[in-house]
Amino acid sequence: MTRFGSLTRCLALLGLGMAGTICAALIQPAVRPPRWDLVVGLGVAVVAAAGGAVLLRRGPVGAPDSGGRYWWTEQRNAWVNFATWAWMIPVFTVAYAAMAPTKDAWELVDAGSALRTVRIEKVLETKYVSGQRANGHYDSVVRVLVPFDEGAQVHQSSLTSKREPRAGEETYVLFAPSSPELGFFLGSRQSLEEMTGGRADFWTIALVLISLFAVSFLALFGRWRSDPVLGLHRVREQGRLHVLPVSVTGVDVGRDERPKTSSGAGQLKPRVRLANTELGELYLFLDQI
Repeated sequence: MTRFGSLTRCLALLGLGMAGTICAALIQPAVRPPRWDLVVGLGVAVVAAAGGAVLLRRGPVGAPDSGGRYWWTEQRNAWVNFATWAWMIPVFTVAYAAMAPTKDAWELVDAGSALRTVRIEKVLETKYVSGQRANGHYDSVVRVLVPFDEGAQVHQSSLTSKREPRAGEETYVLFAPSSPELGFFLGSRQSLEEMTGGRADFWTIALVLISLFAVSFLALFGRWRSDPVLGLHRVREQGRLHVLPVSVTGVDVGRDERPKTSSGAGQLKPRVRLANTELGELYLFLDQI
């Protein structure tokens, strides 16, 4: 197995671990701990990332074109760009899943929860809250009639909705019909189902998908730091890059005789003396970083 093949497998395993973690967190964000599905997904991603980092530190083997379709510089840039941004997505989804479970909601489930529609008897208070997702929402305090087994009871509770609530409109309530002492939750059907094991809301899923697309794009085409071999990359694409065997004959100090327009020309610099059977003696000047 070539090193390029090993790096490709590590990248595929990293993507699989991240995808599994993200999907598990979005399909069922509010699941009772421990979340072994998230632990396994993150574990696979960490192992793959560690393996890829080891391969990157060891560098390429053989000629620049050996081992795969892409040059080593392209592989390195893709890994660096992907690692720079991709870690944010599983961290966000895991944090979202960690904050999603509600103890009171699961107590309702244990007591035999029910999800029904109730009519808003009266709107006591409402205010609009602007948000970064969608177009904001309304935080309101409303009075509803909850149909417990012992008889319907009038309660007031907070309600979050996209539209301004009005008396007479219907909303959803999550409660345990036989246990009024456990309370209840008001909200949309999707938000209440999410509290008891349903999928994440649409805007969270859309945000994750857009982030995945952006990270993939940046990993393939983005450059987030100067590339010291970008010039060699262009020469290679033109078919003018050649590989010659050289041997190091010594290290000393010499005067840089490059053209006056170049940076640091004419200065004394450390240099490495190289030898090649065809070209003779070569000098590699070391610039300050």
